[in-house]
Amino acid sequence: MSKELTTIGNYEIIELVGEGGLGKVFKARNLSSGQIVALKLLHERYGRDERFLGVFHRELMMHRTVSHHSLVPILDNQFEPPQCFIVSRFVDGWAGRGVIKHFGRMPPLVVLSLMVQIAAGLDALHLRDLVHADLSAANILVEKTGKAFLTDFSLTSDVSSLQKKEHIFGTPGYYSPEHLTSTPVTPASDIYVIGLLIWEMINGVKLIPALEGGKQTKEILSHMMNISFRELKCTSEPLVRDLLSLLRMMVHPQDSKRYENGEKLGRAIDTLLKKYGINNPQAAVVQFLGDGLLPTTYKVPPQNIYLGYAPYTIEDLPLLNAK
Repeated sequence: MSKELTTIGNYEIIELVGEGGLGKVFKARNLSSGQIVALKLLHERYGRDERFLGVFHRELMMHRTVSHHSLVPILDNQFEPPQCFIVSRFVDGWAGRGVIKHFGRMPPLVVLSLMVQIAAGLDALHLRDLVHADLSAANILVEKTGKAFLTDFSLTSDVSSLQKKEHIFGTPGYYSPEHLTSTPVTPASDIYVIGLLIWEMINGVKLIPALEGGKQTKEILSHMMNISFRELKCTSEPLVRDLLSLLRMMVHPQDSKRYENGEKLGRAIDTLLKKYGINNPQAAVVQFLGDGLLPTTYKVPPQNIYLGYAPYTIEDLPLLNAK
């Protein structure tokens, strides 16, 4: 690492943990308190560009509006070009994308144990008429404690400001129909993408493969209008029926026929988990991480998290080879 980046403001840089189009994310240490944090640094070339500074400001203002234990909190910020950064809690764990890559696919009840926590975070946004608008596997963090967090609120906006869209925004592979059309993006759009994530984590592949790979918008929308829920990787017929019922209320082409917000989705997932004996979702995640040889911070009483978990077959070789 260059000498210029041994410290940034009042923070000692420990290591680079991620990088995107707008900037880099570092694991850092507060020089005053010793606290370990995540520091998101805007690329210098954007530091004087009002458009990109606006993205950072939007994320900061969102955190001043809403606070929830499933949303990664912002601790500090600096907007003094060329060094513009946001400091947030450091989540000691993995991004959802890394978890999917490590396991290939996951037991349905573990996936729901993650998503019931994310639904609670979404509920906090939706209660204030905010839409995350950029949900993806990369924007979900899984801590070693089994807690799941929602992060990256750079596109989070109030519902009224999303009534008119000048361009497609979000992450390719994680669009709702509203992202691709003139229909306003709403809390139900977030619900749609969570449905895509549930399917991907259970099956190891995306529900709509055409969302990746340069397909035309018209082709992508055609897939969205004709989704088939066949071949869900689950061996418990009762659980399959319940999962499909849940997914049809999430990944429906008409937003009016989906769960309308995080609160209603969370309630539905919680009911389903309890029906199958999962009374502590966080502990269910810890149990699975530990069984998969990922380090966790504490031991938990076992729950029946593997109900319906389909054994790996030759069809799963691409998932295993991708590790």
